[in-house]
Amino acid sequence: MKRISTLIVIAILFTACASTKDVIPTETANSIPKGSTKVIVTSKFPADSLYKESFTELANEGYTVIHSSDQMHQISAKNTMDLLGGDELTVNILVNNKGNGSKAILSGTWNNSYLGTNKAEWSGGRSSKYEYSFAMIVKIAKRLNGTLSYSK
Repeated sequence: MKRISTLIVIAILFTACASTKDVIPTETANSIPKGSTKVIVTSKFPADSLYKESFTELANEGYTVIHSSDQMHQISAKNTMDLLGGDELTVNILVNNKGNGSKAILSGTWNNSYLGTNKAEWSGGRSSKYEYSFAMIVKIAKRLNGTLSYSK
C-alpha cells in the first residue's frame, strides 16, 4: 500500500497543475518538435540589443537574475512556478552575434524538492512539468524581437 501511495505522489508531481495552453498558444505548441530543449531566437538586431531585451523580458515575467555577464552576453535567472511541490524554473540565455544580427539560445531546468533538477523539454503535448517548464521558456522567447526555432 505504501508503494502504491508513493507511486501516486510521484505521478502527481510529474503532472503540471496548469496546461501549457495557459502559457503559449496552441499553434505555437504544435510547431515545437518533440524532444526540443532549446529555443533559438534569431534577430536582425545586434547582440547587445538582444541581450538587454532579454534582461527586460525576464524582469517583466518576474524572474530574479542569479548570474549575468555583460561581456559574454549570458544570463541565468530563476522564478518560482505555480506547480505542485514548490518548483523553481531556471532559465539560461546566451546571446551571440550572427552575421548582421544576433542569436539568443534559451534553455532551462526545473527544480523540485522531491524530484531534484530536471531539464525543461518539450514532450509533444502531455502537459508534464518538463513541458510546462519549456513552455515558460518559449513564452519569454516569443516576447523577444526575432524568429523562433527549436533544437535538442
